[in-house]
Amino acid sequence: MGDTRYVFAECIKQLMNHQSLDKITVTDIVEMSGKTRQTFYRYFRDKYDLVNWYFEILADKSFLQIGNSETLREGLTKKFEFIYHDRVFFKEAFKS
Repeated sequence: MGDTRYVFAECIKQLMNHQSLDKITVTDIVEMSGKTRQTFYRYFRDKYDLVNWYFEILADKSFLQIGNSETLREGLTKKFEFIYHDRVFFKEAFKS
């Protein structure tokens, strides 16, 4: 997890386990990450930009998994398992 963007994504996901996205601040994210606000803003405009970036990463991974499936059923099963694994992130992202 050397990419700083992923560090911020993991932090916001952890924070989402305890509070809604609307209540999470950039300060919360940078404090948990051990990075600076300046570093955060080098990559993202705000916390919603971070969520959108990570959502795109997850969507790309999901589509790659479906592409490796042998049947439609297998592909959909993998997709739903993928979403279930990050269900808190998706729930909070869509709520906000």
